[in-house]
Amino acid sequence: MKKTCIVFIYLPGHLSALPAARLTFEANSVVFSYGHRYIQNPLAIPADPILLPLSRRPFLLDLDRMGSLRDSAPDSWGRRVIDCAQNRSDLLEIDYYLNENVGRIGNLDFRPLPNSPEPAFGPPAISTMDELMEAAEAIEKGYPANSIRPDLLALLEHGSTIGGARPKTTIASSPDLWIAKFPSVKDRWSNGRIEAATLSLAKLCGICVPETKILEVGGRDVLLVRRFDRTWTGDGWTRTAYMSGLSLLGIGESERAHFSYLNMADRMRQHGMAGQLKELFKRLIFNMLCRNTDDHPRNHGFLITDDGFSLSPAFDIVPTPSTPGVSTTAYLAMEAGPLAGREATPENCISGHDRFGLDAETAKKIMADMTLTVLNQWRKCFKEKNVSSSDMELFAHTFERWKK
Repeated sequence: MKKTCIVFIYLPGHLSALPAARLTFEANSVVFSYGHRYIQNPLAIPADPILLPLSRRPFLLDLDRMGSLRDSAPDSWGRRVIDCAQNRSDLLEIDYYLNENVGRIGNLDFRPLPNSPEPAFGPPAISTMDELMEAAEAIEKGYPANSIRPDLLALLEHGSTIGGARPKTTIASSPDLWIAKFPSVKDRWSNGRIEAATLSLAKLCGICVPETKILEVGGRDVLLVRRFDRTWTGDGWTRTAYMSGLSLLGIGESERAHFSYLNMADRMRQHGMAGQLKELFKRLIFNMLCRNTDDHPRNHGFLITDDGFSLSPAFDIVPTPSTPGVSTTAYLAMEAGPLAGREATPENCISGHDRFGLDAETAKKIMADMTLTVLNQWRKCFKEKNVSSSDMELFAHTFERWKK
């Protein structure tokens, strides 16, 4: 059955979106077509500058390769929230795109008609955090939709396009918007404090990271991460175009064989980001050092402005515990080097230095400096975020295994 929706685009600096294109879903194919009026607008920008450049011709897309369109649509947690809110398990792909959501990542929106109004703005405030956390936990536990207040489900939907499987939403805390990451029923430690501390450590290693805060709600920790795709103007929030690493690579989530830092570096160079390859290399090294094995391409992002592409601040960097003598070899989610694929070892991560525009000596010095920072500063960062002593000891070997 053929179903269509309209793709709206927020132009730079604008608080309302323009109808830009028609998106038609049919079976396993999708057709994207820019509107003639939008194409004629001298301020028009593409919905995806790589996959969907401005053109009068239609684009035939694969459902698994939707580029920035998919980045702006609900991910796994968001789909669970929407399924619960609508009390259905048979929603079509277009239904997820059309779910009204003012908290979408990037500068795109999806609406039924060209004259559809702006979505009503109403991200939840911090004061509702305890109720939101309880509702998120109920969804995780699979409670029936009629056991959760509809207004809380509606508020949780504001975070439905933020990637990943962990419970979360977008909240407003003047003048910024924040991603609120709730504890999961599966957590064995304070994931929020661990993530905040690790991002602080990444910053000390010279990596750009977003601002974070920890809130204690009902004796549990909620991590707030400041959104980097929104800017407050005094009248509202403008939106910055966003693309995941997956979309930059031009691949789908099922194409895991093509998940690669080396390929990402090549694509960055092709799109004018050669000057940021050193930063990407640092992120690779840091993920190795902290044993972040969830560094897949959707957990890397790029912002798109009038100045072109740039790496977004790093996010979703969470270490995994390491036990001495057990599971000593770790593997990243992406190819780290030509020597040993995804194996998270210094030798392998250094082996592709030339793809990042670095000579061997420079790459080795970066790794040595970052390793020293991790060894000397990780406990300080964890203490500053009030990580418990028991949780710190769970991760001690993860960071200290680099001692010679």
